[in-house]
Amino acid sequence: MAGLIGVVAKRLDVSPDRVFLLIGLLTFASGLLTIVVLFIRYIVNYATLTSVELDEAITRG
Repeated sequence: MAGLIGVVAKRLDVSPDRVFLLIGLLTFASGLLTIVVLFIRYIVNYATLTSVELDEAITRG
């Protein structure tokens, strides 16, 4: 992995620290996006479950 980072840094003519920073930022952004997507799916599923329960309550009574 370190060799690959060295090759990328040499190809882009930047310091390896910048490549490590870029990889760290991309990893952080990916994790954050995963959390946001899971949160949105939770909200959508909660709204769906709530509306189904509401429909059942209306038909029962």
